[in-house]
Amino acid sequence: ASRRRVQELQDADRTHLHAMSTMKDVSESASRRLEEQRQAVEEARRRAEESEAALETAWKELAELKKRSVSLDSQLEHRLLEARRELELTFTERLREHSAQATEREMALERAAQELRSGLARAEEQSGWKEDELRREIRQWQEKCRAAEERAAGLASS
Repeated sequence: ASRRRVQELQDADRTHLHAMSTMKDVSESASRRLEEQRQAVEEARRRAEESEAALETAWKELAELKKRSVSLDSQLEHRLLEARRELELTFTERLREHSAQATEREMALERAAQELRSGLARAEEQSGWKEDELRREIRQWQEKCRAAEERAAGLASS
């Protein structure tokens, strides 16, 4: 009976170790996903900066064309300025939307990673407590077993 109990305790210990390993794997996976999302955010920011630089270059070129084509009528100038304002507004709004979405995704992944870390910490704490409890129980059974063997030896010698 005591061997069976020790085996049960060892099985429980293996189960706890497997659960901790699984939680660690899940945490690492979430961390990798968070890093991938961060990289995607950085890539989106880089592309936005490149687009902004390209837009700035285009505006500079447009200004140069304006200087060369003074003879254009005021209606054409008005249309170009209107298109510029619309483009800037559209670009600014899209940049704001993408940044907000990227920030939301990053925050959600950070929350998920923190939750996984907290769960892992709780599991490790519970496992440690259970391990200590199981060791105490094993020691008690071993002491009982020794006492029973000593009584049996005493009875056998008398």
